Amino acid sequence: LYHFSYVGSRFRPMVTRAFHAAEIQYVFEYWGRRTPLSMIKPDDKAMADLMHGCWVAFAKTGKPDCAGWPAYDPRSDQLMEFGAQSGVRTHFRKSRLDAQEAFALPTLELSK
Repeated sequence: LYHFSYVGSRFRPMVTRAFHAAEIQYVFEYWGRRTPLSMIKPDDKAMADLMHGCWVAFAKTGKPDCAGWPAYDPRSDQLMEFGAQSGVRTHFRKSRLDAQEAFALPTLELSK
């Protein structure tokens, strides 16, 4: 389980939070139409190196075994956050996510 909160240097003047699927270009080190190579800064490259390395390790071993990223266990409730300060988080946004699970998810009627 992970949370991606890193905002690329190109987007920082316009947004303060990462958007859905923003991590894809870092996981696959894909710098294409959205972010040309000329706009990649050292911190963007460092994030790509970290994420790409984590995903490659996971593909090779079946374990998210990089940067201390633990396999998710609800008893310890830890996840990896990829952000300006990446690292393992315990009970990440617990009250907010518990509220969503209790009140919002049932309204989606996913089990039908």
